[in-house]
Amino acid sequence: MKGRGICFVPLVIFCASCGVSQDEKDRVAAVSCSIMAESRNMDAAIRVEKINDAREKIGGEAFLDGDDGIKEALKYGLCKELVLGEGYHALLAERKDVETKNQRIAAEKQAEVDRVARISAEKQAEVDRVAVRVAARVAAENKSIAKQLWRSVLVRDLSDFRPSIVAVKWGRSQEFLSIKIHVRKIIEEQLFST
Repeated sequence: MKGRGICFVPLVIFCASCGVSQDEKDRVAAVSCSIMAESRNMDAAIRVEKINDAREKIGGEAFLDGDDGIKEALKYGLCKELVLGEGYHALLAERKDVETKNQRIAAEKQAEVDRVARISAEKQAEVDRVAVRVAARVAAENKSIAKQLWRSVLVRDLSDFRPSIVAVKWGRSQEFLSIKIHVRKIIEEQLFST
């Protein structure tokens, strides 16, 4: 009876050492993922073959999800977990949830940026409308002030001015116009010559 126990211990140690070590599994997964990541889009069969070869080397089950599953694992950085078959689906669901939350947050931020931009544009449009009204009012006031100033200058500077009309022909409107022009010319000469 005692002899049987001694034979059993080496058998257990031998069986335990027959499996692939975790380091070897990680190395096989890393090499397979490196090859699959560098393959072109049209090499779907090669990717599926590589993952199944790797799983066979590490004693895992065959991969039956197809190339889309491999591309998804590569996209989310879970290729090693896919090859090893260790918690891949839980990690994938977690990464997809994080991505969905990030997309929602980004969409909310973009909506807020758009809202602030819209409000800013509306406020700028209102400022522009007010500026146009103020500019029109200032222009009208300046025109009124200019007229008043011109009148006061005329009254002050032309108080002792006595224009003389050289000739008037009443039957023609052109002569009347020329008299006005002549008087205006005399006024301008007297104003700006001093």
